[in-house]
Amino acid sequence: MVKRARERSARVRVTFKGLRYALVIDGYVKAEDVGGRSIEWSRAFGSLTPAEALTSLPLEDIEVSLPDKSFKLKGLKELLSWAL
Repeated sequence: MVKRARERSARVRVTFKGLRYALVIDGYVKAEDVGGRSIEWSRAFGSLTPAEALTSLPLEDIEVSLPDKSFKLKGLKELLSWAL
């Protein structure tokens, strides 16, 4: 996913139900707060890896922003399909 985001100059923001932090992929994988500020990964997701966060936490929203458009995906399967 990171490679695909880098190739397309995309930004993928995944929000989770009940959490105030989002997982963001934009050439790197990082954590952001509601205001879009980068924060420490461990503060947002503890010891979870990005893959563990995506598969174990309940997803609320997945938004992909490209230079010319933005769109939402319905779930992890769609995100993986887009990334391949």
